[in-house]
Amino acid sequence: MTTCTTCGNAVKPSDQFCHGCGMPGQTTQPQVSTQQEPSSQMGQPTSTTTWGQPNQPGQTTQRNGIATAGFVCSIIGLLIFPLEIIGLILSSIGLARSKRLNGTGRSIAIAGIVLGIVGVIILIIAISDGNFFIWE
Repeated sequence: MTTCTTCGNAVKPSDQFCHGCGMPGQTTQPQVSTQQEPSSQMGQPTSTTTWGQPNQPGQTTQRNGIATAGFVCSIIGLLIFPLEIIGLILSSIGLARSKRLNGTGRSIAIAGIVLGIVGVIILIIAISDGNFFIWE
């Protein structure tokens, strides 16, 4: 067993992360390199990746639920009248909020705004033609 250099907890040699603090590969004994030799097979990775690593201590992942809600409302709003307007409003709020969250949810907020605008345009065309229900 080795000990973590960050928190001092016991870490098994087979563990990639400390179970106490979540830090990757920081033990008092030297680590074996995890680099792989270049593979001759197509599609095989040539080095290890950091996918699936836990967040660092004190780091939280913030999500932009308002942008997601706006996107969903805009999609459903293409079929049900008032939801495209609600989706447009929520997506606009989500886009403004994404600036504070370092871009989290920005693309889905923009997609919600576009779908909301398309839904409102379809609604205006349907009302101007006298066909409030498009599918009739």
